[in-house]
This record gives sequence, structure tokens and C-alpha cells, in this order.
Amino acid sequence: MFTVYHSNQLDLLKALTTALIEREPLDNPFQQEVVLVQSPGMAQWLQMQLAQQFSIAANIEFPLPATFIWDMFTRVLPGIPKESVYETRVYSP
Repeated sequence: MFTVYHSNQLDLLKALTTALIEREPLDNPFQQEVVLVQSPGMAQWLQMQLAQQFSIAANIEFPLPATFIWDMFTRVLPGIPKESVYETRVYSP
């Protein structure tokens, strides 16, 4: 399921994320949880907050929206390259 929650209050989003993880755990404990974030800094902050709340935060992926969308494209559309042409690695020497 894909649901978008947006707010300009990070503490509210953190509380919502922790509540969702507690209330709706994944069926398979080895399945990776995916949480889209707007920046790598937000991913790091959220992972630290989740670790503080649950005493551990493991097997959680924090992709940026463009990375997530490109990954979905490569899963459903044949012939799409695994690496997006918009990745910064493509442009750097």
C-alpha cells in the first residue's frame, strides 16, 4: 500500500510513523520497511528517532521520491535501465 502523509511538523510525522509501524507491522519480519523522505538528512534524523523510540531501527529503507519512482518503473517496465539518467553519478566524471 502506498499512502502519502505530509506536514511541515517533523515531530508530528515522526509520531505518525512510529504509530504506523507499531499498529501495522509487516507480515514478514525480514521484509524491508520503506519510508520515503525528502532528503538524506531527514532519513538520518528519522532513523535515529525510530531507534530511540524502538531501541533499534533496522531493515528500513529511506529512498528519496525520485529514486523510489525510478525503482518502481524498473520493476514494471521492461527495458528500463536500472540506473536513472537523472542520478548525479551519471553526470559526474
